[in-house]
Amino acid sequence: MEFTIKLPQRIANRKFEYLVFLCGAIVGVWFVTPHNFLPWNVDWLTLGNDGSAFHISWEFFRQSPMLQWPITSTPKYLEGANTVLASANGIFGIPAKALGLIFRGQFQFYGVWVAMTFALQALLGFRLIGVFISDRISQIIGSSLFLFAPAFVFRIGHMSHFELGSHWLILAGLYLCFSNKKFVLNWSILLLLSITISVYITAMLTVLFFASFINEMYVSGNIATFQKRVSALVIPISSLFIGFVFMGYLSFSGSSKGTGFFRLNVLAYFNPGYSWTESFSRIFEVLVPGDYREKFVEEQEMFQYLGIGSIVTLIGLGVYVLKQSSIDWWRNKIVVLCALLVMLVTAYSNRLGFFGREYNYWWPESFQSIRQIFRAATRFGWPMYYMIILGGFVATSRLIPKKSRIVVLVCVCTLNLFDVLPGVKNMHYDITDKSGWISANSKLEWKSILNGKELLSVYPNFDLQIGETVPDAEVFEANWYLLARLALENHMSTNFGYVSRPITEYIAAQDSKIRSQLQSGKLDPSVVYIIGNKSEWEMFTQIAGPLVISKEIDGFWVITSR
Repeated sequence: MEFTIKLPQRIANRKFEYLVFLCGAIVGVWFVTPHNFLPWNVDWLTLGNDGSAFHISWEFFRQSPMLQWPITSTPKYLEGANTVLASANGIFGIPAKALGLIFRGQFQFYGVWVAMTFALQALLGFRLIGVFISDRISQIIGSSLFLFAPAFVFRIGHMSHFELGSHWLILAGLYLCFSNKKFVLNWSILLLLSITISVYITAMLTVLFFASFINEMYVSGNIATFQKRVSALVIPISSLFIGFVFMGYLSFSGSSKGTGFFRLNVLAYFNPGYSWTESFSRIFEVLVPGDYREKFVEEQEMFQYLGIGSIVTLIGLGVYVLKQSSIDWWRNKIVVLCALLVMLVTAYSNRLGFFGREYNYWWPESFQSIRQIFRAATRFGWPMYYMIILGGFVATSRLIPKKSRIVVLVCVCTLNLFDVLPGVKNMHYDITDKSGWISANSKLEWKSILNGKELLSVYPNFDLQIGETVPDAEVFEANWYLLARLALENHMSTNFGYVSRPITEYIAAQDSKIRSQLQSGKLDPSVVYIIGNKSEWEMFTQIAGPLVISKEIDGFWVITSR
């Protein structure tokens, strides 16, 4: 009897989930455009931005052997630096490489990835709300707050961080914190999945996993015995470690510390401004005069505006929380809330930003060093960001009388969409911009000099993560993507490119090696050298004599053996 009752309900639930997933996918296809959604259209990934960097890293990965270790190695990209996929997207990147054996020529998977990300964002938002609200219509309405969350849309559209835009993984982590009937299996799958997509989001999920583990052990008592505790801890962490090794992160020999310093502004959740002239809020545009907007401008890495609808629901959240006097209510949520607060404090750092001012307070040196491993630690504010959206919507729903609940929730989400829609459209235009496609002017001349060569080397070299480039290397830092595409199209390796960590030692070794070759006149016949200083290029040409081809192409000083 129980089976016959539950089966129709499960089928009905699946129908709602399919509907939400489909709606999210449609929004995703619109956002990336049907043209860019198709795998054979790659022009939108040749703008030289971060999305282009991730795609060209995958293109070099595509030219590497199928059977290699680590499997994500890109041996021809920054040759000798032990680099792996810059995008960290193994779950799509590896199968797409195998698919490339069948379908030759250029193609990309990011259009499909973006559409799928929107679909999963809507679906996981729907399911997360469903933990606390059983009404399907309310769940569908509330899922729009997650689907059009400014931090999510901004990350994909403006920043072109397609993997970091996988915020549905964070929603899945929160879902498992509050509804997890198969603790070991679900967390093992989620941690393994996340490490093949984004290291940053995996770090957040690891914190949530430990919070969930403590909650299961001490609060709910679901893993009471020693044996269950060991398996509940060891199996998911082992799954994560296996994924970490599989993705090749153990092979990286550079510094584990990131460069630069980023911290979340105290008002980031309420600040829609992301440039001197643009914001994510229609209401902000109307209420705040242009002369005052500079007070709201912050580093774009910090952008985490909630949207006016979610901000309005904070009133309901505050009222609802103040009404909760039950110890059991707080006990069931306190561990997860503490984990979210720890991540939020990490995002804020020990240098609090507030309206253009900075306030310092003491932190242990070891904590600061750990934080610097994740240099863009502002992102650790995302879990609390989504918890606020969830909490505000659920609290408002529970406070409103049943008769008017749907109307109020529709009004809140409509107001939110009205507020953020101009920002969503701007992000849509950013991701579909076609004004800056990068390609060489003298392709035939480049092809004649690169033909038959194996390595394209620049001197002096540069490190995109350091931000302090010697003057002679500035031309390479500004045009690295163009040069990398030339190497890629001619099936050559490079000694330069984008990686997510500093490569200071590699840069120094490369400069020393190339300088020695050029000064001795004994050029490697497989290498095409591009020199950043005209006087040095002329000197190296004179040293090598008639044994070399030396010419200027598109403003670059080129020298190579005949």
